[in-house]
Amino acid sequence: MKLTWQPFELLLKHPFTIAKFSRTSTPIMLVQISHEGHTGYGEASMVPYMGESHESATAFLNKVEAGKFKFPLIFRRSLITWTILPRQPRS
Repeated sequence: MKLTWQPFELLLKHPFTIAKFSRTSTPIMLVQISHEGHTGYGEASMVPYMGESHESATAFLNKVEAGKFKFPLIFRRSLITWTILPRQPRS
């Protein structure tokens, strides 16, 4: 399995405004997972007021050793096992 990503600055068609600020773009991370001839794509918006950035997302993705995964559907379980992601309480 191969994981790749690309930082991207998404330009907004209209300014986005909340009480504290306005912005005309937002940082996103484009991700791609490839496995046995199949490719999946995703994206994550890193809005500044949530404390995420291209740098924090890159630091996280650099910790992932996707080549160790034999099957993509166990990806999240493996991240939790390696304590890259926090465990969620079972309800």
